[in-house]
Amino acid sequence: MDIKIPEDIKTFLKPLKDFDYYFVGGFVRDKILKRKIKDIDILVIEDFDKVIKRLYGNPIILNERFKTARYFINGKQVDINVSDSLYTDLKRRDFTINSIAFSRNMEIFDPFNGLKDLKKGVIKITNKDSLKDDSLRILRAYRFKYILNFKFSKDTLKSIKENRSLLKDVAKERILNELEMIVESEKGYRIFRDLKNDGILLILFPFLKNSEKFFHKKYRSNYLLNHLINTVEAIDTIINQKGIPSSWKKYYMNYKLDIYLSALFHDFEKPECFKVINGKQTFFNHDILGGDKIKLLLKSQLKISNESEKRISTIIENHMRPHFLLNSKNVTDKGYFKLLRDCGNDFEGVMLVSMADKISSEGVIDTRYINLYKKTMKIKRKIETKRIEFITGKDIIEKFKLSPGPLIGKLIEKGNLFAIENNISEKEKILNYLEDYLKKL
Repeated sequence: MDIKIPEDIKTFLKPLKDFDYYFVGGFVRDKILKRKIKDIDILVIEDFDKVIKRLYGNPIILNERFKTARYFINGKQVDINVSDSLYTDLKRRDFTINSIAFSRNMEIFDPFNGLKDLKKGVIKITNKDSLKDDSLRILRAYRFKYILNFKFSKDTLKSIKENRSLLKDVAKERILNELEMIVESEKGYRIFRDLKNDGILLILFPFLKNSEKFFHKKYRSNYLLNHLINTVEAIDTIINQKGIPSSWKKYYMNYKLDIYLSALFHDFEKPECFKVINGKQTFFNHDILGGDKIKLLLKSQLKISNESEKRISTIIENHMRPHFLLNSKNVTDKGYFKLLRDCGNDFEGVMLVSMADKISSEGVIDTRYINLYKKTMKIKRKIETKRIEFITGKDIIEKFKLSPGPLIGKLIEKGNLFAIENNISEKEKILNYLEDYLKKL
C-alpha cells in the first residue's frame, strides 16, 4: 500500500531517526480512503520528555495523561503521542478503523482488523471499554458514520446504548464541538433522528422530555418530538429547493448548527402553554416563552456562545410571525417592517425555520414564505437606499422641545412606521403627523 508522507513532515521527524515511531489514527485511515488529510498522528515508542527535546519547535501540550504534543508544520497539524508499545496504543484507541499503523518504512500493523472494517464500511469499537473510557466517543461514532458514510457493527451499537447515560458527565464544550462537526457532513442533519432512536437525544437535552409523548392533532407525525425532528430535516428540504433566495443558503452555511438547534427547539414550550379552548388545542405565547427560556438552557446544556444563544433565541421567539402574516388579511407594510426590525440579522433564519415548521406540520412546500421574504426585503432596500428620510431622536427633540426619555423612542417608531405604511419619504411630513398625534395626546 503506497502511503506518501509529505517531505516537510519527513524533515520534521528526522531528529527521531533513532526512535521507533509510527503513523497512526485518522491520518492512516484517511490516507487509505484517499480522503483529504487535515492532521497527522504519530506515535513514538520512547519517553515523552526525550521526544520533545529532540524535536524542533514549541509544542502545545494537549493531554498530560496520554502525553500528547501538538506542532504546526507549514499549516499541517502534527500530534505526537508516546507509548510503551504499539499494541498498547492501538488497543486504547476508539474504533478499529483508527487503530491501524504504518512504520516509517510503510510496514503495516493492524491487530484489530481495521483494514477489513474500512473495506466493509463498518465502525467497530476496539474493545468493550472503548466507549466507557471516553463516552464522547459515542458522538464521534456518529460523526464517522456521517462523514465516511459507514454503519455501526452490532457490538458498537450495543455498546452505545449501554454507555449512553455517561454522556451527561461529558464536558458540554466537547459535545458542542462534536455536534458542530457532525452537521457539517452531507447528511449531518439526520443526527437528531439517530440520537432520538438510540435513546441519546433526551440525555443531551433533557428539557425535551415533555415533547416525547405530547400528542398534537395538527402534526402529521402526531407527537411533538417527532415534529421537532421533522422540522430539522425540512430545513434541508428547503435548502435543496430551486428558487429559494441565495441569502437563505448563505445564512444556512454560516450558521448551520444554530439553524438546526432553532428548528429542534422551536416548539419545545408548547406542553407548558397547552390549553383547550372551544374544543381546540392552543399554545399561546409558546414562541415568546420558548425564545426566552432557551437562553438559559443553551448555556447549561451546551455552553454555547453568546452570539449563537441570541441567534437561536431570536429565531424561536419570532418563528410564528411569518405564519400570522401569511394568514392575515390586508397586511400593511407596517407589519412587514416590524418583523424585519425584530428579527434583525436573523431574518433569514426566522424564515427558514418558519417555512420548515409548515413543511413538518402539513407536508407542504409553501412558496408564499419566499414571497413574504422578498416583499419584506423590498422595504429593507427602501430603508437602506434612504428613499425614506427617517426621523431621529434629535429631530423630535428639536421639533417638539422634548426631553430625552421613553416617549422619544415611541415617537420614532410610530413616525417611521407611518412613513413606511403610507409610502411617505419626506421627514417634514412624518414630523407633521407626529405633531397631530401629540396634540391628540
